[in-house]
Amino acid sequence: MNLGGSLLITAAIAVAVVVALQFSSAQAATVAAQKPALASASSATILLQRRIALTETPAMWVQFYQQQQQPLTAKQQLLVRYNNFNPDFSDADITIAVAAEHRRALVPQRLGTTLLATGNHSAETLTQAWQQIDYGRGVAAVVEIHDLNQHGLPNQSELTVYYGNVAQERR
Repeated sequence: MNLGGSLLITAAIAVAVVVALQFSSAQAATVAAQKPALASASSATILLQRRIALTETPAMWVQFYQQQQQPLTAKQQLLVRYNNFNPDFSDADITIAVAAEHRRALVPQRLGTTLLATGNHSAETLTQAWQQIDYGRGVAAVVEIHDLNQHGLPNQSELTVYYGNVAQERR
């Protein structure tokens, strides 16, 4: 494993979270005004699921917010799961979902290692949290949970890493 490459990837992911955090309120209000409101929490689904190069994460977040068909609202949580990393940790599957709807299916049923407790974090703090991942232990999944503000944008985040093989614990 290339540690320098892994650090570059973790920095790119942290920048992606910061991009989401810095998405302007004016843009969010404009997008929300153009889109119909959510019918109900039970109608929510997985919002995004794809394989990406982790260096593409910042662009993926921008595209995610621009293409939302239904606005995200305050009091929702976004669950973001990165898993199925390739051997050099440059690519992963990413799933973004409303946390209450999909938490049980997307979060491994084991104790994770919290790298960043829930709070309002700076770009530097987010980068440092991603850099704490021990890639040598076998990363099964990295899960971010973002509490959303009144504009549907992350205002508090947490980061947990799950080590080992997630596939073994699935039914």
